[in-house]
Amino acid sequence: MAKAMGLENNIYLQTGIIMLIGLLSKTAILITEYAAERRAGGMSLTQAAVSAAKARLRPILMTVLTCVFGMIPLMLSHGVGANGNSTLGSGVVGGMIVGTLALLFLVPTLFIVFQTLQEKIKPVEFTSPDWCIQAEIEENQKEPIDEEAKTDDDTK
Repeated sequence: MAKAMGLENNIYLQTGIIMLIGLLSKTAILITEYAAERRAGGMSLTQAAVSAAKARLRPILMTVLTCVFGMIPLMLSHGVGANGNSTLGSGVVGGMIVGTLALLFLVPTLFIVFQTLQEKIKPVEFTSPDWCIQAEIEENQKEPIDEEAKTDDDTK
């Protein structure tokens, strides 16, 4: 991808990739932890994964946008050392955008797949959920009922 942008695969780009690995893996771990906590609290697998992604969306976007906007001056640098700065900035900006989009859709999906496999081997032990998880479970149970009520009202 670096060659497509006209950049060299040098130490600056490799340093940016190491930084990306750290930031994106931290985000994936947090989504997985939130989903596992909600699953142990009694949510279904898909509810837990979607709820975790929704709960972490704002902090993820804040981290990504801060990193991207911080790297824009490096991308647009001119003068002495501009080659290294633009390589680092372009690699990190492109990687953060692509990595975050992949992360938001891929991690919840992989959580569902691997948690299903794990629960076939060792069933999940449900614990008493926190009040916030209990509120989410109740909210998710009310949503289908509300939609059915709306359709019943529309037919009358």
